[in-house]
Amino acid sequence: MGVSNLLNRRKAIARAASLGGGALFCTLGLPGKSASAAEKVDFSWISSSDGLPFFVALEEKLFEAEGIEPVSNKFGSPALVVDTFVSGRGDVGPGAVAAGIALIAESQFPGTVRFFGFAGGQVKPTLLVNNGLVARKDSAIKDFWDLKGKRLGVVPGIQWKTISRYIIRKAGLDPDKDVQSVALALPMQTQAVISGNVDALLTFEPMVSMAVATGDVKVVVSNPCQRFIHDPFWGGAFVVTTKLLNKQPAVVDKIINVLSEGTRLVRKDLDRYKPLLHKYAGMPEKTLPFIKPELYRIGKEIDERDIAGFQSFADLLFEEGAIRKKLDVKPLIVSS
Repeated sequence: MGVSNLLNRRKAIARAASLGGGALFCTLGLPGKSASAAEKVDFSWISSSDGLPFFVALEEKLFEAEGIEPVSNKFGSPALVVDTFVSGRGDVGPGAVAAGIALIAESQFPGTVRFFGFAGGQVKPTLLVNNGLVARKDSAIKDFWDLKGKRLGVVPGIQWKTISRYIIRKAGLDPDKDVQSVALALPMQTQAVISGNVDALLTFEPMVSMAVATGDVKVVVSNPCQRFIHDPFWGGAFVVTTKLLNKQPAVVDKIINVLSEGTRLVRKDLDRYKPLLHKYAGMPEKTLPFIKPELYRIGKEIDERDIAGFQSFADLLFEEGAIRKKLDVKPLIVSS
């Protein structure tokens, strides 16, 4: 089924359900298939605006329209999300997955995951913001080179530790001598900046918008990952385990179609779906007006420019010692 028909099918389900179970199967042309026959799929994710297309798919019942029962599992750590794929407890990462940690996992356990989409930001041709360096409004920090002798808050885990070290080095500083990095759990980040426990914070959306919404924090550098690493930069990924891909490729195709439709709806009417970041990701409602469009590329949309951005991230992980062997990302990407 084409993704353009998903919403029509969902509406058909609702109409048919009001007429009784027999009418439901007749309308959908699925004789003999009961609701209990839906394919159960475990989705693992972290609180991030990268997951908005997934939240839309949950809200609009797009998975159910394709005969999929989504089991949504939210985690507090990017590493815990990826661990579910390695351990076999998770099947799909719907955008709100740390792309770098997934790459590291694949390098350590080859054949574990594949990537079918990316979430991030770009500077050109249209500015789409996904990450930022923020500081208190009264801070004199204007760029990364002003961090010498300062405390920098970063997202816990190997991905953002590696990114921060790379950017600090590119800014002409020594990450071991000139800047003290402080790992901060997501709920602690904004208050740590306001209170002065850290001088600046390198983080992703929605944490950047949540900090700015307090009125006490400013964006110092927008999209630093795109500036220092690659434009576009993909910090988030849509991931599927090879176990599910090999066992149920038709289900994976449906998942890609559903999340492609969720992405289309986000692009079409971001303001309509922003409240889902509050409902699913726990983002305070007062911060929603600060949310900006992000960049998503999924399935057949992925082109050479996107792959080059992902390759740059993999190369960075190798250069910084996070992975031992260079990865060619192209064979790790599936479009359908």
